[in-house]
Amino acid sequence: SGNPTVNFGSSSTLSLGRPNTGSAIETNRILMKWDLSSIPFGSTISSALLTLYNTGQSGWSSMLQANIKKITTYWDEHGVTWNTQPPFDATIYDTKNITVGDTKIPLTNMVQHHVNSSSPNYGFVIDPIGSADGVDAVLYSSSSTINAGGVKPLLEVTYAAAPSQPTVTSPNGGETWNSSHTITWSPATDIDTAQGSLQYQVQLSTNNGSTWTDLVALTGAGATSYVYDFINIAQTSTAKIRVRAYDGARYGAWDESNGVFTIIHNIAPTAPTNLIPVTTKDRASIIRFGWQHNDPNADAQSKFDLEYRLQGATTWNTVTQNSVNQYYDLPANTLSRGTIEWRVRTYDQADLSGPYSELKTFFAGDKPSKPTTVNPVDGTIVSVSNPIVEWSSVGQVGYNLKVLDSSETTVLWETNQTSNNKAHTVGYSLENETDYVIQLTIKNVDGINSNVEVSHIHVSYTPPAIPILSITGEGNLSLVSLSIANPLPVYTEPFVTHHDLFRRKLGDSMWTRIANNVVLNGSYIDFTPASEQVYEYYVRAWGDNGTYRDSAIVNESIILKSIWLVNPDEPESLHHFRYFEPGRTSDRIVRGQMMEFEGRSLGMAEFSSKEQQKVNVVLQLKKDSGDLEALHDLLSRHTTILYRDAKGRRIYGAIFSLSEIETDYGYTVPIEVQAVSYEEGV
Repeated sequence: SGNPTVNFGSSSTLSLGRPNTGSAIETNRILMKWDLSSIPFGSTISSALLTLYNTGQSGWSSMLQANIKKITTYWDEHGVTWNTQPPFDATIYDTKNITVGDTKIPLTNMVQHHVNSSSPNYGFVIDPIGSADGVDAVLYSSSSTINAGGVKPLLEVTYAAAPSQPTVTSPNGGETWNSSHTITWSPATDIDTAQGSLQYQVQLSTNNGSTWTDLVALTGAGATSYVYDFINIAQTSTAKIRVRAYDGARYGAWDESNGVFTIIHNIAPTAPTNLIPVTTKDRASIIRFGWQHNDPNADAQSKFDLEYRLQGATTWNTVTQNSVNQYYDLPANTLSRGTIEWRVRTYDQADLSGPYSELKTFFAGDKPSKPTTVNPVDGTIVSVSNPIVEWSSVGQVGYNLKVLDSSETTVLWETNQTSNNKAHTVGYSLENETDYVIQLTIKNVDGINSNVEVSHIHVSYTPPAIPILSITGEGNLSLVSLSIANPLPVYTEPFVTHHDLFRRKLGDSMWTRIANNVVLNGSYIDFTPASEQVYEYYVRAWGDNGTYRDSAIVNESIILKSIWLVNPDEPESLHHFRYFEPGRTSDRIVRGQMMEFEGRSLGMAEFSSKEQQKVNVVLQLKKDSGDLEALHDLLSRHTTILYRDAKGRRIYGAIFSLSEIETDYGYTVPIEVQAVSYEEGV
């Protein structure tokens, strides 16, 4: 203070004390800073001793006492003066009684403070106190050149290193957490403690780091995550997590989330989905409005607002109910006739509402009166196999007619028609001495079906005589020949008017009608069987009274040679191609694609219902045999072709191209038959 504007940064000595200059008492302080950055944050300082070497002067009149205090701002060694000295705080970290000779000052508390603090290290001041008036110690400075600098100030620090800083990985900013979540971090290291033995302190701040509270004082050894339920933490959008390591004696430095995250315990529902109704409804009946409540927190619905109105109206009708039911039954006769538009929104258990659903519409119409069956009425005995159902109705634009078995569990036949006709022939051949149920509904212009009109009937008739079916297989001609013999009617048996012929593969359950209107004592040629496949046949004789009787079932198979082609609609096109090259091939391709999914090492196949089937064969046709002309004729018909061969292949397909190679003996013709969809029944 005696030279308040002079800088002593280059002086070879340090002056400490309160010397008496004769006119006043001066104060001489020492400002000192040491680089402590090599000491890991959080290390335990067991000893920090500063040695200042005395210049050898004497003349002490009393003991010199000084305090160690922290400097709080930056200062420059070669610019600072008494008048510009930095401020220091009032905390006394160490006090030293300084006597004649070399001076040793304990700085343990001061160094520990700097190692533990995240604030900058501006050094400390050695400040003499008033009881040392008249005493001044002169010590060597860091600028001293005596003894090669061996008398410069020396700071000796003994410490135990703390663990390194871990790295918080989650939450790291931007997350929204509700209840139970996992906090994660990358582990710390320690020079004298195994990583698997380190424990961690985890803290939470709900105000962007202003204050912190423990979530766990110490985790288990080696932990790199901690599960915590935040359900009781107040909601905030400025939460942070910080973590530090502990080696059993020391804590390392904290690492905290790079950004804030949100703690929120409830999110409002999203818009309801899966809305019904969306089709025409009878306004005279209870109409159920249904939806799916969607909540991000899986919070149950507590309430709903349902709005509906006649399309074009300006105001809504609103139904609000406290209910967990995801539906509402609107009472009958509430709606006016017309197109109704509606929407709904739901609330969660915290009474938060979501947005309204998308707008849905349906038509509220009037249900037509039930039709009245004129024939056959309930309880009627029906004397024909295919009765005509007749009825009376009002406002009909369509109808649905069904035939069920007597238990009303199996629909044997059904037709839906858009028509105002009020009569329809049953398209199912009813068996003799059997009970059936006929169900009829009509539809009106509003698109609403009536109630069901039901007729229970019993079928009882006199059928024609049993027809006799005989069968012969002719492999050399690739066909099965069937002959029908009809016994003469006796007593009340009706005369036979025509026949239907049915076929199926042996072992199949379904029959296919392959011919109809076959005449009395008639015959039929089946030119479609596959080679070496057993087929079953029966014939149904129809009487002139609308009844039928079936023959016994017979079976047959044929063995084909080479290849047969025919237009199935024109039997006269049947042709036998006797010669072909070996190496005939066939392909069956299933449509689909491979899909790859995250987390699966191999792909998965997704199949389509579509298939492709084809046969490739090379025909060798002799000149003047008529084979080439027959092939040209088949292709010129631009229609489906039936392919059969000796290997049992039987394919309805198409040939799209033909290439002919002329040879010495005739022609070599490769063909490809691609399978097509084809219904065999008539």
